[in-house]
Amino acid sequence: MLVRPESVARVGQVGPEQEWLLKRNCAVSPRQLLAFYLSLVALSLLIAGGLALDGAWMVLPFSGIDLLAVGLALVIFARRAGDNERVRLSGSDLIVEVTARGERSVTALNRHWVRVETEQRRGFRLVLAAHGLRVPIGRFVGEDERRAFARELKDVLATS
Repeated sequence: MLVRPESVARVGQVGPEQEWLLKRNCAVSPRQLLAFYLSLVALSLLIAGGLALDGAWMVLPFSGIDLLAVGLALVIFARRAGDNERVRLSGSDLIVEVTARGERSVTALNRHWVRVETEQRRGFRLVLAAHGLRVPIGRFVGEDERRAFARELKDVLATS
């Protein structure tokens, strides 16, 4: 495989079937993020509670507001951390599954008619086109990973 970063990985190759997963390079899983946030809440409330017992009771509401703001930011981050694109060659189909913002869409293209197109406006853009359908791909990975994936997919489609 030409592409080796964490964000683009060939998931499997069984005979003529091949599958790639293109995803964001997130260092923290949503479960780890929740554990971090809960430990942050516990520590913050412990400190704010101690200060409140010492007479500085106004620290508690501001600590609560701070924790709500951080929690909201982490929820927004966690919702996008699972976004990915899965490209699968299966039989005579090239199947593109896109999961973004919690929604999943699936597009099947005839692998013998698919063109891997690249565009240079606003950076390197990758599009799979066949029968009037155009499916942009690679939005969750960097430009170098998109270029390498395009080369590998072109090679695989040319040999099949």
